[in-house]
Amino acid sequence: MKIFDVILLSVPIFSSLTCGAIFFVSYQDKLTPVENTIKKLLVCYFLMMIFLWFKFEIYVSLQQTLRYIIPLYCLVLQTINVVFYNFIYALTPLGKRKTIPLFHYLIPCILFVIVSVITFAHYIHDPESFIPRKDAFIFLRPYIVISTIVYMIIYIGLCVKRVYQYRQSIILQYGKEKWESMHWLSLVIGLRVLFFVVFIIDLVFHIRNFALLISFISTPLQHILIVYNIIQRNYLLYTPKQTQTILVTSGNVLQIKKRKRKRDISEKEAMALGERLIVQSEFEKYFKENKPYLDPQFKITDLIFPFHVNRTYLSTFINKTYGMNFSNYVNNWRLMEVKRLARLPQNKDRDIAELVAEAGFGSFRNYLRVKKAEDSDNNPVNDQY
Repeated sequence: MKIFDVILLSVPIFSSLTCGAIFFVSYQDKLTPVENTIKKLLVCYFLMMIFLWFKFEIYVSLQQTLRYIIPLYCLVLQTINVVFYNFIYALTPLGKRKTIPLFHYLIPCILFVIVSVITFAHYIHDPESFIPRKDAFIFLRPYIVISTIVYMIIYIGLCVKRVYQYRQSIILQYGKEKWESMHWLSLVIGLRVLFFVVFIIDLVFHIRNFALLISFISTPLQHILIVYNIIQRNYLLYTPKQTQTILVTSGNVLQIKKRKRKRDISEKEAMALGERLIVQSEFEKYFKENKPYLDPQFKITDLIFPFHVNRTYLSTFINKTYGMNFSNYVNNWRLMEVKRLARLPQNKDRDIAELVAEAGFGSFRNYLRVKKAEDSDNNPVNDQY
């Protein structure tokens, strides 16, 4: 193997090794179960990357030995696409399911068994075997190439679809600003598409050096993007709203379904329990448009007049809908206002304390307390206003 090839192949190996080690060490951090799952998936992903690139580098010199692991090589080529999709799936929750269905992993395992039987049958049969001994890898090459292409097309497509759906869900419910922290995810998918295109070009035109050069650039760049943004927690782990919360005259806080589920009630059934007093979308719209939280003296009793309900009903509605008390709910709005003000060009040189006061916080210490709670909990509720 030429020294040029060795150098280019070594870069993805070392970048995968470094990134995998970083996630393995950082797994000790106190994170949510979903975040721990994401890090486990990434450790597996980088280990598979190390195996694949290392196999490319040493195959020529150890061909006689490595031919016995061809089935494992096929398994990893297929499973690495599944693991990457599982990572994207966990990072972009659209429902209660936090991981992909098991059959995604089951199919490569079944294919692994079949390929293993075919491959090892060759090595235990006589020289008259239907697969010539010296051509075992050549015989399986069409399967390896076709299965790799199929898996990349399917799982890149699923990744693109998943990211697009999650992006649309965030923008639809909370605006484009919420998607800004996850722009990097689109770039990661784009680099994966680029890798696939180069793979196809190399198959057709046999431009190995060009393919290695693009891989040399795109693979470590993809690794850096993933590691940096996951470590910095530049993502939104929340489940988009599937229901609408309302408060009725009976004092009950009800969930109105947006998709059919047995435990949800319909809006018609909810109306039978009493007249609607507060609707979640209308309640949030009032805060977005009127911004009552900008007043440091804003109290829950100030909502009695616009919504025509008593303090107890308001408190119950907020607690059951958002899982927090009125004070925390208002401070979340103020925190988002500070972030909005900080992004404005005209506020570039303003002191953060001024922005905090303008957002309605009674003191800078109160702001720091709320900010610390958000950073430590990574609470998705904080990102939905």
